[in-house]
Amino acid sequence: MWTRRNEQRANYRKSQPSLGLCESIQYGLTVSGSPVRGVVGQNVTLPCKYRVNHQNDITTMCWGRGSCPSSQCSQTILWTDGRRVTERQSSRYRLEGNLTQGDVSLTIMNVAEADGGMYCCRVEIRGWFNDQKNNLEVVIEKVAAHATQVSSSVTPRWLSISSPEAPWALNVSTSVHPLEAGSRGTGMYIKIGVILSLLVLLILSLLIFAFITMAPYFILQWILMVLFTGLTVSGSPVRGVVGQNVTLPCKYQVNHQNDITTMCWGRGSCPPSQCSQTILWTDGRRVTERQSSRYRLEGNLAQGDVSLTIVNAAEADGGMYCCKVEIPGWFNDLLNNLEVVIETVAEHVTQVSSSVTPRWLSISSPEAPWALNVPTSVHPLEAESRRTGMYIRISVILSLLVLLILSLLIFTWYLHNT
Repeated sequence: MWTRRNEQRANYRKSQPSLGLCESIQYGLTVSGSPVRGVVGQNVTLPCKYRVNHQNDITTMCWGRGSCPSSQCSQTILWTDGRRVTERQSSRYRLEGNLTQGDVSLTIMNVAEADGGMYCCRVEIRGWFNDQKNNLEVVIEKVAAHATQVSSSVTPRWLSISSPEAPWALNVSTSVHPLEAGSRGTGMYIKIGVILSLLVLLILSLLIFAFITMAPYFILQWILMVLFTGLTVSGSPVRGVVGQNVTLPCKYQVNHQNDITTMCWGRGSCPPSQCSQTILWTDGRRVTERQSSRYRLEGNLAQGDVSLTIVNAAEADGGMYCCKVEIPGWFNDLLNNLEVVIETVAEHVTQVSSSVTPRWLSISSPEAPWALNVPTSVHPLEAESRRTGMYIRISVILSLLVLLILSLLIFTWYLHNT
């Protein structure tokens, strides 16, 4: 379902000059090995694993047709939240490994020749450019062709063959030579080393440039800090009352079904990747994981309303919350830091009676009208100020990027004339 976006990105990349390091980072780390072979009518397993040392290491991943794009999977055929399959294109696609141990190998049941081609296994690892991308080529052969290849090949293929009638035709289990997995791991480590070396050289070049031009070091440090922390929108605190429900607003724009995406809520400010102290996850259509039943998404998820409702709020619920919407593309994630203040009933009544600005509080109760059913919302001007702050920050970051590029050009000219 991401085909249109992937084509637009591909056309854009073709129209741009080669950027070396930027292209390497955009395509990420991709592991490709020897083709996985299967036989028409049998099951074939495409191996894919990631390391799980703790329960927190369990993460989302997808399988798709075609090579791995820069974000998520193209022609997605299966999604999992790391514990169970949340979406699949056909019941023929199964994950039969131990998901909690990081075994996300894809098994295709009763394969046909049309199942041949390139497949992408993408594991979403927390952090910048940490996603594990594995491109696997699948070759599906007819029974006669497969029997000829097995009988004429010198290298063992680790094929388990058995049948009472036609031993060469049935029950052919397919796996990968152990040396192939080792070569894939070696290639990944080499590529990681190359990219890290290029990043170190880039940072050193920026520091040398700042020293030569006598530019204040704190300006460069601030630029790097802004670029590496992403775009964060923070507004006025959301206030609630002990024992009542409080809603933390968070929305993103949905124009088409393809715009629906994953997001998380967490305690504390938004980190560069995913959420810290995650309390709720959704795949954009339903909640896939939550820390407590008190955390609910009562808005229209299909319209991008992922506002968090905390049922029966307590004083311990106060603090900073992070709403992070994962938008495909570079640095496109929507990060919204919301401060929550939970007041006791007495404090809330005092504030309402002494405040000049209306808080849009609906108060009703047959016994104690000042104590119960106080729904909390945000002033419309607050949402507008958040959007304005986001636009200002985007403008500032773009301006800094332009200045950085101009500075690099000046530095190159300076070296050329010395």
